[in-house]
Amino acid sequence: MLSKEWDVMRLKDLLPHVSLQQCRRLLAGTGGDLGDAVELAFEASATSSDGFVCSGASSDVIPRTASNTPSLPLASAHISCASCSSAEVISKQTVSATRRQSSVTLLILKITVAVEGLPNEQIMHNIREVLCKMEEYAEKRDCLKCGCTIERIGHPVARLQAAYEERYAEICADVQLKSNETSSQESLIEFAENFVNETGYGLSMQPLMEIRNIDTIFSQISAEHANVDIVWLAVGNMPNAGTFFIRGEYVTKYNTRSNCMRDAIPETKTSNAAGGHKLLSYATFEHDRRLMSLYFAVENQQRSNDGLLFTGYKLVLPYVSFHSVVVDCGSDHTERDNRVFIHLKYPPQLWQAIPRQMACGRRVLNMEQCRDWIRVV
Repeated sequence: MLSKEWDVMRLKDLLPHVSLQQCRRLLAGTGGDLGDAVELAFEASATSSDGFVCSGASSDVIPRTASNTPSLPLASAHISCASCSSAEVISKQTVSATRRQSSVTLLILKITVAVEGLPNEQIMHNIREVLCKMEEYAEKRDCLKCGCTIERIGHPVARLQAAYEERYAEICADVQLKSNETSSQESLIEFAENFVNETGYGLSMQPLMEIRNIDTIFSQISAEHANVDIVWLAVGNMPNAGTFFIRGEYVTKYNTRSNCMRDAIPETKTSNAAGGHKLLSYATFEHDRRLMSLYFAVENQQRSNDGLLFTGYKLVLPYVSFHSVVVDCGSDHTERDNRVFIHLKYPPQLWQAIPRQMACGRRVLNMEQCRDWIRVV
């Protein structure tokens, strides 16, 4: 209790125009994260004000007022302003308590979309149309396990970025996620899949949805030091959330012997290129070292004299090099795979495995047990 009140006082010092009651609501909405609470307060004030200021912004993203867009009325914000009365705060707390009893989860969203010369009205219309389609789809199908209700959609705000970067606009929205037969986590997954299906094939206009309070819904996640098999690996650049240019790709195969000469004990997998893994490529996660490594074996075009068939490599990606991680939730459930796009701040390190020399003179590659690596990039 003392730690929570201390965070409330710290937030009050950072935001002197916000009351103590509103500070508590901000911290409760962000799970106690002080940085997210400050950012959420600024976003709420930016969307409720008449305009915004952004250095270097284009004329396509200009300040808009509520009177200029009568067809797009703003609902009451989830975070109340400093001028709200105590009666309004009490009524909103009563409504939030009722939502919790009726299995309703409030999602705080930030939707990022490329401007591409479009006016604010068109961007707002596209985002509102997508959310309304999901809401109407949930109302028409009684068998649907979850539905959503739009509570608030803010005005587009130009994202702070460099002059050479592509211009983006950010839209803050609050959506009520209703769970009928499933848990809030399963409903959130279905909501994300429906959003991707509705906005798919947007190419440069593909919106990117960020759920700001996802840690409050998936609060029981524990890190596991588990390996993940990789079916496909590609390196390229991603100018926006809907476009990925492939500069080089790798398609895996089933794990097999690294040397064409038969072993004395062929039942063992010590001479396989990827050790005991099913495929030739896999990823390892070391959360204590905050490190991810991508292992893959490439088949040699020319067979060596000692019969070596593969060359092993690994990409080392520290967690601090991650700029953002985009997860595509639109894949088929029957495929049991996920597409993950990792945006890096700087290129990763590429290491090549040094095969082990056997007593008979031939070399054997086992990336799982390899201890000698040489950096090539």
